[in-house]
Amino acid sequence: MYTPVGITAGASSLDISPASTLDPELFTGDRLKTGIRLDLLQTLNGFFTTQYRNHEQWLRAWIAGSGVSYRWHAAHDMKDLDVLLGVDFVGFRNANPGFRQMSNTEIASHLNDEMRQGLWPYTAVWHDQYEVTWYVNPGSWDITAIKPYAAYDLLQDGWTVPPNADAPRVEPEWEIAAGMYHKRATTVVDRYSQSLTELQNATNPAARVNAERNFNMSVDQAVNLFETVHSGRKTAFSGTGEGYDDWGNYLWQMGKKAGWIPALRQIKDYHQRATQSGHVQTYGVEMPDTDTLIRRAALQYR
Repeated sequence: MYTPVGITAGASSLDISPASTLDPELFTGDRLKTGIRLDLLQTLNGFFTTQYRNHEQWLRAWIAGSGVSYRWHAAHDMKDLDVLLGVDFVGFRNANPGFRQMSNTEIASHLNDEMRQGLWPYTAVWHDQYEVTWYVNPGSWDITAIKPYAAYDLLQDGWTVPPNADAPRVEPEWEIAAGMYHKRATTVVDRYSQSLTELQNATNPAARVNAERNFNMSVDQAVNLFETVHSGRKTAFSGTGEGYDDWGNYLWQMGKKAGWIPALRQIKDYHQRATQSGHVQTYGVEMPDTDTLIRRAALQYR
C-alpha cells in the first residue's frame, strides 16, 4: 500500500572520521573472529549444498564494504554486512549442466534471485545488529576488479583487500552536482506525496483519472531516479569504475546522508509490492519480472 514519504537526513560512511579499530563485534585486531567466520560459512554452505552441485569448487566468498572498513560505525541502527560471492562460471556449468546455455550475467542474476528469496530473509537480522546481504557480481571472481572498500576472504581467512583509513577523493564540483540531485529528488518525493493525497481525495471519476495519471507519473519519476543513481554506484564498483573514490559512490553516499536515497527506495519498494499485489489479484500468483521468467523457462529444459 502506498503511503506519503518524507525525507529524513541520515548518515554516510564518507562523512565521518575513521574509527581507530575495525568493528570489535566482528574482528579481533585485524582478524575476523572465528565464530563469525564459521557462522557465515555454515549459512552459505547450507544454502548452496541444497541448491547446486560442488559449490566448493566454483565459489569464493568475501565480506566486503563499509562494514569491514574503518567507517563501520556510520550505521545508526542495523549495520550492513555484505557478502560478495565470486563464481567460476565454467566450473559452475560443468558441475550444473542445466545452466550451460546461460550467460555469466544470467547465471549471476539467477543466483542472486535464489539467494534473495532463500537466504536474505534468514540474515535480515543477524547477531541482533547486522543485516547480511549476499550478492554475486559477474566480474568478481577476482574481487579486486570491482574495487571494494575492503574484502576479507572467508575461505582463506585473510584480507584480499585490506581496509584503508584514508579519506576518499572528492572533486570540488561533486558537491554542487550532488546538491542538484538533492533538489531534484526533493521535488520528486514531494510530488509523489502530494499526488498520492490528491488521488486519495479525488471524489469524481474525471478528477480521479487525472489524479491517477499524475500519481503514476510521480512514481515513475521516483523509481527512474533511484535506478539511475543506483546504477551509477554499481558502475563505481566495477571494472570501469574507481570504487570508493568514484563520483557514483559519492553521489549515493551523499543521497543516503541527505535522506533522499532512502525516500526514493521506499517509493520503489511500494511500487514493486503494488505491482506484485496486482499480479496476485489478476493471476492468483506473484509474477516475476521478464528476465526472471526467461531464465526460469530456460531452466525447465536443463
